[in-house]
Amino acid sequence: MPRASLIIGSSEDADLQLQGSDIAATHAKLEYKGGRLYCTALGGDPDLLLSPTACWMGGVELRPGVSYMVAPGTHIAIGSQGNSITCAFEETGSSAMAEMLLKASKARLASRPALLGTTARPPARPWNYLQGLAASASKEVQDKLGM
Repeated sequence: MPRASLIIGSSEDADLQLQGSDIAATHAKLEYKGGRLYCTALGGDPDLLLSPTACWMGGVELRPGVSYMVAPGTHIAIGSQGNSITCAFEETGSSAMAEMLLKASKARLASRPALLGTTARPPARPWNYLQGLAASASKEVQDKLGM
């Protein structure tokens, strides 16, 4: 069974050791749960919304104590001395959220049988359709359209 989490930091106990004055003993955690990879910044003050963590994902600094889902190929930078890793992995299996949305959309279609087996096509008179959209637009948009 693959390891569920990995601690990044300067401590001898860290699973991935990085050295530098700006690297905390336990700086960040990579965790695999529910079929997804997450990164959590362990530094900084979790009570301060904008507390610096010196942990970036895709160029955006992470908030302390918040787990962020990591997409394949995401670049994670730790500290300010150029320590970085790129998460190269492939997602396998299915997403619970995707399965839930698929079930919900199937349930909506099943409750509207007239839609099943029909093909979507543009309106027969698109100008009427567009006029209806424009009529429901804000006054500013209507003025710009000359209505």
